[in-house]
Order: sequence, then structure tokens, then C-alpha cells
Amino acid sequence: YISLANGNGDIDAVSWKASVWGAPFNVKSFALGTAYGLITGCIDTTDIAHVFFSDINNVVTYQAILLTNALGSTSVLADANFANIGVPVSDGTKIMFPVLDAFGPDIRPSLWVGTPVAAPAWTLFSDIDPTYVASTLSQICPMANIIGGKLVVLSAYYGTAVQLRLSQSSDFVTWVFSS
Repeated sequence: YISLANGNGDIDAVSWKASVWGAPFNVKSFALGTAYGLITGCIDTTDIAHVFFSDINNVVTYQAILLTNALGSTSVLADANFANIGVPVSDGTKIMFPVLDAFGPDIRPSLWVGTPVAAPAWTLFSDIDPTYVASTLSQICPMANIIGGKLVVLSAYYGTAVQLRLSQSSDFVTWVFSS
């Protein structure tokens, strides 16, 4: 378990192992802005924590945290349409990180896929739900999960009513949508 704190313009983590809190250690491995927006992450089957955070300029950074409390690989994810971060998931071979991207007046989910988990190279699958028009609605950050061997991205839209939208894929190219 990793607990993240954003204090004094820095990001620190504390691990919880065998019913004992570890010593705090710094997660911010390189110079970024001092104010952060959102922090999210997941832990994979090899117990690597995959942490994503955005700064006030909407620059998204990935940072791996190893079991030894050491920092693993780090990357800046360049996404010109970036609007907000979602909740990632890992299947042990890759990390799937949904984000919200702005396409004109609409905000729809896109997906970053990083592989291998030890030192991921990132590929952006942009606008995975291109036919959905939700310009009159607001969207809650998308969440990813693996169900029956398929990646499922849940997007929630709200306005005058709440609408849930599921995007499912086993290859990141062919998507099945349902509302």
C-alpha cells in the first residue's frame, strides 16, 4: 500500500508493509511546477505502484514506485487534448490509463497504454468513443478495469440526468460501446 501526500509543493509517499508504516520518501523525481492537480494510480501483480499526477499546466507525469521504496521509471505523457485524468489498471503486462480529452466542444475518453510494466513505453489511443456527443453534459473521470480478459472503460456523464457509457476492447483498436 502506498499513501501519497502533496505537501510543500512536493509529492511524498509512505508504504505500508506487514502492518508497519515505512519512512516517507520523495516521489517527485524531477523538476515540475509546484502545484499539482490530481494524483491517481494502481498497483500491478508484481507490486509495482504506478502513479500518475498532473501539474497546474495539465502536464501528466508517470512515476513507478518499487517495493524497495525506490523510484522506478518515469515519463511525461504528452497529450495535446488532455482535460483530466482517470483511474488506471494493470494486468501485470501493461498499464492502462484512461484520460479525458477535449475534441471540440466534446470531452471523451482516450487511453494511454504502457508496456512493459517495469519500464513502460507509452502509446496514446486517442478518442476511443468518437461517435458519442456529450457537449451539453459534464463528465466524471473515466475508470478502467479488466473483466473477462477485456479492458472496460466506464465513463459517467451528468447534466440533467446521469448516463453511464461502457467502452470495451481486447485489442485497443476495436471498441464496443454501450450506454
